[in-house]
Amino acid sequence: ADLPGPGALDEAAWVQCLDNTVRNALDAHAAHARSGDPLPDGGRWVAVQPGAAAGSRHCTITDNGPVPANWRTAVQARAARPGEGHLGLGLAVVAAHLQTVGGSVALSVSAEGFVAHLAWPEPGGGVSAEA
Repeated sequence: ADLPGPGALDEAAWVQCLDNTVRNALDAHAAHARSGDPLPDGGRWVAVQPGAAAGSRHCTITDNGPVPANWRTAVQARAARPGEGHLGLGLAVVAAHLQTVGGSVALSVSAEGFVAHLAWPEPGGGVSAEA
């Protein structure tokens, strides 16, 4: 599926938004695999689902890895979570890029795992909606 980014955001920043968000999910899966966590039913997966609503576009990135309790608090506070080989700023960078074009990032934990919902207004559209 096509996933056009925010029109007012340059291509490099949009690619960084997608890269940081998907990499976050993949890194979490790798950390669970290294720690010996059992595979979830159906294996580990990351889903990227683009979409649109009246006046806005969005992209939801979901993974089915377990989300430890201490991460849930950090997710809700949108705090950096430093880890092995990184500073934990990837999602903060995504939020900063999207905010420059009137967009937003909503982070949550679902029954399946971690969910990042990126939203931004259509060019000439309305305000983005949080998921």
